[in-house]
Amino acid sequence: APARAAGPAAAPPGAVHLEDVGVAFGDRRVLQGVDLRAAPGTLTVLGSASGTGKSTLLHLLAGLLRTTDARVQGSVSGVDPDRTVWVGQHPRLLEPTVGEELDAAAGRAASPATPAPAAETAAPGQAASFYEAVGGRGTFDRLTAEFYARVREDELLSPMYPQDDFEGAQRRLLMFLEQYWGGPRTYSEERGHPRLRMRHAPYRIDPAARDAWLTHMRAAVDTLGLSPLHEAELWDYLERAAHSLQNSA
Repeated sequence: APARAAGPAAAPPGAVHLEDVGVAFGDRRVLQGVDLRAAPGTLTVLGSASGTGKSTLLHLLAGLLRTTDARVQGSVSGVDPDRTVWVGQHPRLLEPTVGEELDAAAGRAASPATPAPAAETAAPGQAASFYEAVGGRGTFDRLTAEFYARVREDELLSPMYPQDDFEGAQRRLLMFLEQYWGGPRTYSEERGHPRLRMRHAPYRIDPAARDAWLTHMRAAVDTLGLSPLHEAELWDYLERAAHSLQNSA
């Protein structure tokens, strides 16, 4: 009988092996043919241009892609989810310190989300903030409108929102995102500190609710037509925020 090709070799203890890994979101392929070998006790650095899939690959290794609509092919071995934490590229994304980001990634209590720092003076012709770069209020108004249009029809998420005030819920999210990304500070002026964990504590946010939220937010983001770089930065924040606010298994 002809010899059969050997399957991917299992990673030795403490090592991480990726072989011919690909990731796609719907019809959009983000990664293809990725091979990686990381030996125990070594430091591995991923370097490439923006928008080439580095964050997606790290999300895969951290186990975050299992809760999205991503399709993963190839072999991934040696990743222990109980010993893997994700620290964002921007310390301001969710928590004020890297230590608290580690706590959030590990599922421990951490302080609420904090707004992005005030934008520095921009060079002539250059946007002063992410908020301005992606189109300002119009972009975030469309994002939140598209999101809540889907939430209204979701049997799991809809009951968590005030049925007679979806417009108010949209406005509150709009104000929060505007302030966070460098726009008007109306949210703090009207509602004080965001205190996201405290505000969400009365609701049971389990993996199903978290994933439903991400599904509708992903669809909303896809309507914006952002550049790959801006879309990746926005989605990285939204995905991590959803995981941060989960409070039930």
